[in-house]
Amino acid sequence: MGHDLRSATLMAGVVLLAGCSSKGVLAPDGSLAGNWGGNNAALMADDTSAHVHIACTYGNVHHSIVPGADGKFDVTG
Repeated sequence: MGHDLRSATLMAGVVLLAGCSSKGVLAPDGSLAGNWGGNNAALMADDTSAHVHIACTYGNVHHSIVPGADGKFDVTG
């Protein structure tokens, strides 16, 4: 899978998860930590990595996700 397609898939997952239930918080370093998800979509993050899946498509981030002051983030995965 190409880099652009993986990035687009991860971003689509984040957009789809925006309205889903949240069981996550910010870790002490300000990174996302926890699980967010709904039917057929989930984001699982800790202070060193994250995994997102949408139906049978998935992506991994091999570093922490740190939101900006506005709560938004952009990561490569």
